Amino acid sequence: MIFVGGGRTVSEVNERFVKLAGGKQARIFVIPTTLPDTRLTAEGIAHLKSRMEEILGVPNITILHTRDRKVSDSEAFVHSLQEATGIWILGGRKNSWFNRMLERERSRKSASSWLAEASSRERRRER
Repeated sequence: MIFVGGGRTVSEVNERFVKLAGGKQARIFVIPTTLPDTRLTAEGIAHLKSRMEEILGVPNITILHTRDRKVSDSEAFVHSLQEATGIWILGGRKNSWFNRMLERERSRKSASSWLAEASSRERRRER
């Protein structure tokens, strides 16, 4: 994993990412979920794909986006991610992405176990 802060990504980071993903033959999947809905139109996604191809210099870019949990949990969605040699998660409203992940985790657990874990984490932080 390569984590990059906000702002423009330096070319050295892009080059390293592409190299680790397989070079020019890399199959890069871009996850734009943190972007606002106004940028995730068909036209916006087509522009994003072409821009990422240009930025990374790789012809095999797939934009993989959904806000529907049933879709993201589907076998087809997960299988497509397994085909990737590199996954690029775009910046944007990072809190929204983390909140979605947190919400998913919460929904998988009962409220009581979630509260017990949260309480335990809080006690460890206080020490």
